[in-house]
Amino acid sequence: VTLMDSFSKGISPEIEKLRELTIPSMYILGEEEKFVDKSFFIENNSISEILMMNGGHNLMLDYPREFEEVILKFASKV
Repeated sequence: VTLMDSFSKGISPEIEKLRELTIPSMYILGEEEKFVDKSFFIENNSISEILMMNGGHNLMLDYPREFEEVILKFASKV
């Protein structure tokens, strides 16, 4: 199993550590994401907010202003 295979299945140690979060957290997921298994984040109770934007894996590059707005809005609530 390669690192990319593990990451895409949500089973890499780094991704699994997200289950332990106890602080407000948000995962921004592109509707066309192909590298990460969306179900891990949708089913994960430790992530308090999920926002699906148009686009794929590089939302911050494809939509920098919108990405910044989403981050600032989330940060203002915590």
